[in-house]
This record gives sequence, C-alpha cells and structure tokens, in this order.
Amino acid sequence: MTLIYDERSARSHDAGAEAFQALATAAAGWGALRAAVELRLPDLLPETPTAVTELAALAGAAPTRLAQLVAVLADVGVLALDERALVSHTPLSRALRSADGLPLTRLLTAGWADEAWRGLADGVRADASPFELVHGHSLFARFATDPAAAEVFHEAVATGPGDPFDEAIRAALDLTGVARVADVGGGRGRLLAALLREHRKVSGVLFDLPEAVRDAAPELRGDDRVEIRAGDLFVDRVGSADVYVLRTVLHMLDDEQAVRALANVRADAPAHARVVVVEALSDDPEHRTYAAHSSLRLFVLCGGRERSTAEFAGLFDRAGLELRSVTATGTPYHLLEAAPRLNPRTDG
Repeated sequence: MTLIYDERSARSHDAGAEAFQALATAAAGWGALRAAVELRLPDLLPETPTAVTELAALAGAAPTRLAQLVAVLADVGVLALDERALVSHTPLSRALRSADGLPLTRLLTAGWADEAWRGLADGVRADASPFELVHGHSLFARFATDPAAAEVFHEAVATGPGDPFDEAIRAALDLTGVARVADVGGGRGRLLAALLREHRKVSGVLFDLPEAVRDAAPELRGDDRVEIRAGDLFVDRVGSADVYVLRTVLHMLDDEQAVRALANVRADAPAHARVVVVEALSDDPEHRTYAAHSSLRLFVLCGGRERSTAEFAGLFDRAGLELRSVTATGTPYHLLEAAPRLNPRTDG
C-alpha cells in the first residue's frame, strides 16, 4: 500500500484542529471564569503575589484543584501566575471585584442563565427562547418568583459612576430645553440619576417593573424632581415627557413586543417629544462582533436580538413613530431618535 501525503489537505486539517482547540480553550476559560466568580477569587486575592495554598485557604478550596483552576485562569488572562507559582491580579480580575464589574459576570455565569445554553440547538430549530425550553418559563417570569435571580439581573444591568458606555451615552444625549425626561425600563435608575445630576432644572420619571424600581438609586428617592412609577410597559402608561429614553430595552423583546412597548410610549408622548432608543446595531461595521455575540446571548436568555437600523425604523413606523436620526457614541451603542408621526399613513 502506498501512502500519499497531501500537503494542502494536511494544512487544512491542521487549521481545523487549531480552530477546534481554540474553541475548546474558550469553553474551559468560560467554565473557569464561572468558578472564579462563585469562589469570589477576585475579591479574596490580596494585592500582593499570593501562593495558591494561601488563596485556597481564603476561598475554602482544595489547593491541588485550585491550582488546576488558576492555571487556566492565568492562561486566559483572568489572573497572573509567575515562575514562583504566585498568583497576582490582572486588570481583568480587578474589574471583576464586587465594587466593579462582578455583578455582570454573576449574571452571565449564574447557573440558571448558564443552563439555558443547553437549549440553544432546540431553540434554533423551533424559533423559541432556549431559556424557556430549558426552564419551562420565561426569564422575567423567573424574576417575578425568584428574588435572588432578580437581584442578580437588576444589579448587573444597573450602571454606576464611571461606566464608559453610559458616559458616552450621556454625552451624546442632548437635553437642551428639556423639562422632563422618562427613563423607560430604567431598572434602578442610575442613568436617570446621572442625567439629573448634570441637568438640575430637568425633572424625571423612572418607569420599570416593581421588582426593578423597588431598589431605585437612593438619590432618586430623595429628589422631589423624580417620580418613580412601577408598571408593566405592555399595559401601564408611562405618562407625558419631553424625552423618553429606552436604554437596552427593545433588544430583550421580540418584534411584536417591541412594537407594543413603543406604541405604549407613543400614546402619552406630546407632539414635540423625542423617543430615544439606545441599542447596539447589527449593521454597525465597527462593532459587528460585539453585536453578534450580544445578539446570541439575548436569544438564549430571553428570545431577543440586536437589530439593524432598517429594522428599528420598521418598528418605529409600526408604533406610530418616525426615525429621525442615528447618533454614534464611540461605543457599540447608538442613539436612535424618533418622533411621533403626526400625519396618518396613507400607504395602506
């Protein structure tokens, strides 16, 4: 028997093997990150280089097994491991501490969220939320009955001082001449609080589900310019405002739900009002990777997705609004500004 070596096929096989290995490495890294968060390693690790045995004692973990975990965490940049086998912080591990970015990581690695990925293939087949297929209920139904899960979610999506995305959004949002702004689906209202700090003559409305506004930012509760309203965006009215801001709300909804939400806002909007939707755009060439990954996560958790500019224009139109402008922020997020359509459609 003669063996024939095909160099081109060999190169193709090697490239495929390398790509598969990269995916396997990413999967191990994600699992390691989840374990690091559950063990609170970013919070427990001292500022000085620390032996694995000492970190294991702080975390209540088996030293040998923690060493295995730390090796992968160091490989993916979550921690640093030097030649003396001492563990140190990295910029990423510092960002994952409780005072910084840990809430978002807790959401992404929560067991009930992570388990939803098991339903991805079935969800793709059935055009159904993988979360619902796995758990038998929707994400927001989980929040209504599981206060701990609701806490993880609302803490993760809340923004605070120094959030680079919100700083860019606030800089791009023009509130000149505005008397009243409504933060629709605003969670705990930290974006609204930041806007009102910068615009002392502006009043505000925070509108979201009861479990979200229950723990509204303290400065909002002590501000007589603020009205906190608990309600369902599909049922309850938001009220009159000059500017309505929906920050990363519509990407969690399917098209029919998004139209209902926008139409509900439109019902109370004065003729001069502006409806500002803040979302990533799937047709933004500079942030296409961010939008693609975000879109898949949204599908898995709640059946949502990121949309293109044209798709948003269609949603606005169906809700009685007209897309007027799209403003880039230098981040993956854009401000899509719409206004009430004053003339009825004549296209049938």
